[in-house]
Amino acid sequence: MLNKNSFVVFLRIGLYIVIFITVGLSLQSPVYATAVSLAVASLVDYFIFVKDRWSIGLSKKRCIYDFLKGLLGGSLTLIVIFTTVYIFGGHKIVGLTFDAKVILIWVVTCIIVALSEELFARGYVYGALKHWFGGITASIISSGIFTVFHLTRPGVSVVALSTLFFAGVLYTYMREKSGAVWLPIGFHFAWNFTSGIMGIWRNELILFETELYNNHLIHGGTYGIEGSLFTALFFLILTATALFEIKRLSKNSNE
Repeated sequence: MLNKNSFVVFLRIGLYIVIFITVGLSLQSPVYATAVSLAVASLVDYFIFVKDRWSIGLSKKRCIYDFLKGLLGGSLTLIVIFTTVYIFGGHKIVGLTFDAKVILIWVVTCIIVALSEELFARGYVYGALKHWFGGITASIISSGIFTVFHLTRPGVSVVALSTLFFAGVLYTYMREKSGAVWLPIGFHFAWNFTSGIMGIWRNELILFETELYNNHLIHGGTYGIEGSLFTALFFLILTATALFEIKRLSKNSNE
């Protein structure tokens, strides 16, 4: 006969399965379906079973300010890297197209992706792992899971995966620094949205059409600018700094 703890475990697993199937079947894209399903299941599980143990990072304090700061940071970071790649002859804007419907769809898509991935990776997974193992371990594992989310995207490379891992660590630092997930959500949304309108996503044409030149290590190839060595090095530098800060902030928050 099942004891109370075993029953709760099976109940939580069943909850994930039901939500994953229900939400997943309602979304056409398998990539979005996975991220959204995991985010929804994690939120439900958190508020029912573990709310009083650790924070998922949904504090309302300065949420708008942090989100806007993330928007600015994500946009500026992408533009700086885009300009650097341009200076080194990696790409050039060759066309412009405008369709309000396409842009609106892109906005909604970026919101869904940023919210779902950040709530799951930086909210639930990082929060739980930090509670049990500390900030550094939580940052590394949650960033690895975040990287796995992007394995199915066309043109994936070692450089791109490295960039994504470094970005994941940076996002966990943003959560630790701000005390919530709004800052990384804003940064994540702005990065994806700006990438789209600048023509960096090779399978999307949102606003600008960008033509690629020279070695794919400069511009990132078909995957996008995350596959550029410039992007990887940029995020590596930020990540090295962030890891030390995460350790310090995590230690202070647990004292």
